[in-house]
Amino acid sequence: MILSDLPLTDDHLGEIITRLKTLPHPFEPLPETPATAVTSRSFHKSATPIQDQSYMISQGCYGLSQDKPIGTQHVGNCVAIILRNPQTNLTSLIHFDAHTDPKSLDKVFQAFEGQPIEAAIIGAKYAETTDQKFKGYYQDTSRTNLLNVLSILAARNVNLTSAWVADINQPHAFIITPKSGQMEVGAPSISDPEQNILFATRYFSSNNQAIALAYDLTHSTERALMPLDTETIDFFNRFEEATRTKNKEGLDEWMIANKRNPDDLPFFTSMLKHYQASQTTDQSAQGITTEQTAAISLIPH
Repeated sequence: MILSDLPLTDDHLGEIITRLKTLPHPFEPLPETPATAVTSRSFHKSATPIQDQSYMISQGCYGLSQDKPIGTQHVGNCVAIILRNPQTNLTSLIHFDAHTDPKSLDKVFQAFEGQPIEAAIIGAKYAETTDQKFKGYYQDTSRTNLLNVLSILAARNVNLTSAWVADINQPHAFIITPKSGQMEVGAPSISDPEQNILFATRYFSSNNQAIALAYDLTHSTERALMPLDTETIDFFNRFEEATRTKNKEGLDEWMIANKRNPDDLPFFTSMLKHYQASQTTDQSAQGITTEQTAAISLIPH
């Protein structure tokens, strides 16, 4: 590995990034126009789909495929990892974010056990930013995510063949075609039906969440089941009760008491509607139960 003689620590991150930038580019040819979407905006404006029958791997998820294109979007301070066996074309796209438990990636590597792996990484866009807008959280998480991902790859002696990191002009959305290994800029055409709930879960819950399987296209085109953790379910049940029993001032106080920003109340309310819409019509209980771990279809509102 190009970094084998360097400690993977924040003190050495400058040299680490310098070396990563000497690796070949993941995109061949290079994109003609760099993506300009900023992370805070990209969550509200997706990239244009460019490929038919390409599947979205959402933030905090991974996918597996040998033939069908897979992709992701909203890669800013996150890091996307692309693993590929060049002999069988088995490919995994992992969207690693600040909430992801690095140890949970063991299950992804199990799919490649005993196989040759080539890896590419894209992300950590703000690791070296000088823009004050992205100092603090965006820069800190870019750096932490990058170091975590590099440590994961180093622990498994994975051959890192290409990288695009710490560049404000990186694309935030891209697709890989497993058969050729070719990558291109743009969003997948088949959206993730669980994306909004997934964002909510990761936003509301604590760090160190297990990476979740979105699609295993080597077996099925069905979206994998998405378990809901008890912390999120409990929060939404209590928040639902608060919305039924409190006025606006009372809700603001409730948010503060639960260590949430009252300015985020519209977002919380929107996510609550998605959870409520996911419940079956014959369910007698008002709240969401821990047994509801099947895949959920969202109803637009």
